[in-house]
Amino acid sequence: MKRKDIVINCIELIILFVVIMIYNTFFYSGYDHIVDFTHTYSIANGLSIYKDFNIVIGPVYPMLMALFLVVFGKNLIVFNTINSLIVVCIYYLIKKNNKHTFSLFILLSFCIVLFAKYNTFILLLFYILYFLELRDSKYKDYIIGIVLSLIVFTKISVGICLIIPTIILYYKKPRVILKRLLTIFIISSLFLLLMHILGVLPDFMNYTVLGLFDFADISLSTYKTALLIIMLIILLLGMIFLIKAFKKDKFACYFFFFFSMALPSFDFNHTMLAIVPTIIYFVDSKRISKRIRIICYSIFAIFYISLIINSSSNIDLLKIDCENKYCSQNYIFNYSFDNVHKINEELKKEYSDYTIYYFNLDAYFYKLDLHENINKYDFIWNGNMGFNGSDKYIKEINNYCNSNRCLFIINESIIKDNKEDLISLKILKHVSKKYEKKGNLFYKNVSIYSN
Repeated sequence: MKRKDIVINCIELIILFVVIMIYNTFFYSGYDHIVDFTHTYSIANGLSIYKDFNIVIGPVYPMLMALFLVVFGKNLIVFNTINSLIVVCIYYLIKKNNKHTFSLFILLSFCIVLFAKYNTFILLLFYILYFLELRDSKYKDYIIGIVLSLIVFTKISVGICLIIPTIILYYKKPRVILKRLLTIFIISSLFLLLMHILGVLPDFMNYTVLGLFDFADISLSTYKTALLIIMLIILLLGMIFLIKAFKKDKFACYFFFFFSMALPSFDFNHTMLAIVPTIIYFVDSKRISKRIRIICYSIFAIFYISLIINSSSNIDLLKIDCENKYCSQNYIFNYSFDNVHKINEELKKEYSDYTIYYFNLDAYFYKLDLHENINKYDFIWNGNMGFNGSDKYIKEINNYCNSNRCLFIINESIIKDNKEDLISLKILKHVSKKYEKKGNLFYKNVSIYSN
């Protein structure tokens, strides 16, 4: 590669990193971002994953990110930096392996800066896996076995589905299959042994495997129903394209099985992320004219300008508060902290001797504001409490609160709408019926109940 091309590529990657970093730092407003950060931050502070708090994904991503936080600083800036570098690595892999790539626009516009960061990490592992298949190496099968193991222990459902292409592609070469499966078995055994030593293996199985069968049905509005139909159509078109592509490129089947990323939630975010590799594969298989590139880059510029304009009313300068063990950012953190801090101050005055359960979406904000460790009752989201999680949690709460003073912070609007969403409606309804409503504490429709 010429020196000029190297310089241009480096500048392009630096610009991409800066754009992603700015977006993650100032404009990203998804709660999954906070969930991922809080989990890694808690591990960095010595909490045991699965034992001290519940989490539905595998241990690879949160423990890896926690390691970076320990080394470089336990704050959101480090978290954003590493995740932005992951995006840069994804783009570098795609650009390096496609002659006619126009993936930058597709990649950024559809998913990367908008979704949960552990999913982005899975996407990086997926591309490493796919491009390894295109290479010839003496140790290729063992390395692929390692990558597959990492995917399994990042998100089990996706990892298992991505093992299937090995069976399809190499059923006539049993030695290849044996090498990969043996590597997966060894790495998986090491992971499971480590979790057994740490005493978290039963909880790991409950939250990441058994809990998948306990995702609640979500009532669909007209908007969500239409969106679901659109997602199904896009997936169907993607399947048709990949089946045709398989005749020319046998490794295209990897993109087909990556559709498993949409499961089990099958919402807009996860479904779009699931089809992004297929969209990129389709675009890169076609020659894009210079005129089309200019149009798409213009749309890309408008996309970011609109994000900045829409968010500018909520944005101040980045606020660092590392003395309080976290670095917060405006809009996504400060707005919520302003609300939960008021509630926490009220609770200190009247309910200091109560055990408090934060049963709303801002549960992690309350704990960060108080500088307290999170626990499994701060994340009572459907499907994230293990098998029969709602019933189990209700039983545990009742047993404890029969002999202790308890206080519950809940969002009444979820109960009034009688709508299954993220928070377990079953637990909220139980609390509202069994316990007495207290005081006039209303911030963002939050109310308190106690025994």
